[in-house]
Amino acid sequence: MSEYGVCTKCGLTVFAIQEICPSCGAETAPEPDSSLIEEWHEKREGVCCDCMAKGRVRRLVKAKGYNARTRIPEFRCVTCSDKKLAEIRARGVPV
Repeated sequence: MSEYGVCTKCGLTVFAIQEICPSCGAETAPEPDSSLIEEWHEKREGVCCDCMAKGRVRRLVKAKGYNARTRIPEFRCVTCSDKKLAEIRARGVPV
């Protein structure tokens, strides 16, 4: 059994013992098979590390065959994030 769960409403990752999401108050469910999911971090307000655009930014943290948890976080706008995803896919990572 995984030590983590996922909020059924907002998708927040929580500890498995938490039955209610601390963010939105919805019920949580056990985390699905981690080999099938991607983990993203998203900020409502941030600066893109590539084009310096301000606004909503995101980064891919983990996917099957890809792990950026040990790196310094690099958040990108949607446009630059899509370009980075294309680079990651070109390396053979199924995202």
